[in-house]
Amino acid sequence: MIGDHLAETCVAVLRGEFDNVVRLPGNAAADEAALEEALNAQTARHGGIVAVIDAGRGAPASGLMAALGEHFRIGKAVGRVLCDQKSGSFVSFIRRDALSSPSENPAYTEAAGMLCKTLACEWAASGVRANAVVGHAGPASTEMMCFLASPWASYVTGSVTELHEHGGGQH
Repeated sequence: MIGDHLAETCVAVLRGEFDNVVRLPGNAAADEAALEEALNAQTARHGGIVAVIDAGRGAPASGLMAALGEHFRIGKAVGRVLCDQKSGSFVSFIRRDALSSPSENPAYTEAAGMLCKTLACEWAASGVRANAVVGHAGPASTEMMCFLASPWASYVTGSVTELHEHGGGQH
């Protein structure tokens, strides 16, 4: 799956610098309690989490509300863990073609972006950052997710970066 490849690449790059980077599995939203338990286990194993990468679901969601519900459940679970440790970064990839209904995709990307900004405001007092990248999976999306997840972007939160890749370049 394209999203899985994007997340694996980003985590591999970041793990060259930091051991405690978590990639959420494609089914992360299915069981919020299991997700939080896995994040807590990672925290215990490494003494904290630097970043959590969510590259979205592999298959298009069944509808606007289902897709936004996934983002909301993941955000709640990740937020509890990172806010408890008082640091960390959450980066979400918002696919432009995430929904099977093309007419709902613009509403989805805007609403998911606003959720990211809301999480950033809620988590800022705890030292936790939330950012998102909107676009199609590709080299530029991977690079931007890696940057936003890293401590080098410690001054960036609430950013929803839209990327348009055309034949390998940015326009």
